[in-house]
Amino acid sequence: MKLKEYLEKQSITHKNFGKMIGVSQPFVTCMVSGIRIPSLTLMQRIIESTNGEVNVGDFFNHDTPSKQRSEKDKKTENT
Repeated sequence: MKLKEYLEKQSITHKNFGKMIGVSQPFVTCMVSGIRIPSLTLMQRIIESTNGEVNVGDFFNHDTPSKQRSEKDKKTENT
Protein backbone atom coordinates (compact mmCIF):
# COMPACT_ATOMS: atom_id res chain seq x y z
CA MET A 1 0.00 0.00 0.00
CA LYS A 2 1.29 3.44 -0.88
CA LEU A 3 2.14 5.73 2.03
CA LYS A 4 -0.43 8.26 0.79
CA GLU A 5 -3.16 5.62 0.79
CA TYR A 6 -2.17 4.40 4.25
CA LEU A 7 -2.22 7.89 5.77
CA GLU A 8 -5.62 8.64 4.20
CA LYS A 9 -7.06 5.29 5.32
CA GLN A 10 -5.87 5.83 8.88
CA SER A 11 -6.68 9.59 8.90
CA ILE A 12 -3.11 10.44 9.88
CA THR A 13 -1.72 13.84 8.92
CA HIS A 14 1.74 14.24 7.43
CA LYS A 15 2.73 16.16 10.55
CA ASN A 16 1.59 13.42 12.93
CA PHE A 17 3.17 10.67 10.86
CA GLY A 18 6.41 12.64 10.80
CA LYS A 19 6.35 12.74 14.60
CA MET A 20 5.76 8.98 14.69
CA ILE A 21 8.81 8.21 12.55
CA GLY A 22 11.05 11.11 13.57
CA VAL A 23 11.01 13.35 10.49
CA SER A 24 9.46 16.69 9.56
CA GLN A 25 6.07 17.20 7.93
CA PRO A 26 7.70 18.50 4.71
CA PHE A 27 9.80 15.35 4.47
CA VAL A 28 6.70 13.15 4.79
CA THR A 29 5.02 15.23 2.08
CA CYS A 30 8.05 14.69 -0.19
CA MET A 31 7.89 10.92 0.39
CA VAL A 32 4.15 10.85 -0.30
CA SER A 33 4.61 12.76 -3.56
CA GLY A 34 7.54 10.62 -4.70
CA ILE A 35 10.16 13.36 -4.51
CA ARG A 36 12.12 11.64 -1.71
CA ILE A 37 12.80 7.99 -1.00
CA PRO A 38 13.44 7.09 2.64
CA SER A 39 16.74 5.64 3.82
CA LEU A 40 16.80 2.01 4.92
CA THR A 41 16.71 3.08 8.57
CA LEU A 42 13.71 5.32 7.98
CA MET A 43 12.05 2.65 5.87
CA GLN A 44 12.28 0.27 8.82
CA ARG A 45 10.51 2.84 11.02
CA ILE A 46 7.80 3.28 8.37
CA ILE A 47 7.27 -0.48 8.13
CA GLU A 48 7.04 -0.79 11.91
CA SER A 49 4.73 2.24 12.25
CA THR A 50 2.37 0.96 9.57
CA ASN A 51 2.47 -2.67 10.77
CA GLY A 52 3.91 -3.66 7.41
CA GLU A 53 1.09 -2.15 5.35
CA VAL A 54 3.64 0.14 3.67
CA ASN A 55 6.83 -1.58 2.55
CA VAL A 56 9.98 -0.96 0.53
CA GLY A 57 8.39 -1.92 -2.78
CA ASP A 58 5.75 0.76 -2.37
CA PHE A 59 8.40 3.45 -2.86
CA PHE A 60 9.76 1.98 -6.08
CA ASN A 61 6.98 2.10 -8.64
CA HIS A 62 7.59 2.74 -12.31
CA ASP A 63 4.48 4.86 -12.77
CA THR A 64 5.70 7.46 -10.26
CA PRO A 65 6.91 10.45 -12.29
CA SER A 66 10.51 11.47 -11.77
CA LYS A 67 10.90 14.88 -10.23
CA GLN A 68 14.45 15.18 -11.51
CA ARG A 69 14.25 15.63 -15.25
CA SER A 70 17.01 17.04 -17.36
CA GLU A 71 16.75 20.42 -19.05
CA LYS A 72 16.70 18.58 -22.38
CA ASP A 73 13.50 16.75 -21.38
CA LYS A 74 11.89 19.99 -20.29
CA LYS A 75 12.78 21.74 -23.58
CA THR A 76 11.43 18.81 -25.60
CA GLU A 77 8.05 19.13 -23.89
CA ASN A 78 7.82 22.81 -24.75
CA THR A 79 8.37 22.38 -28.49
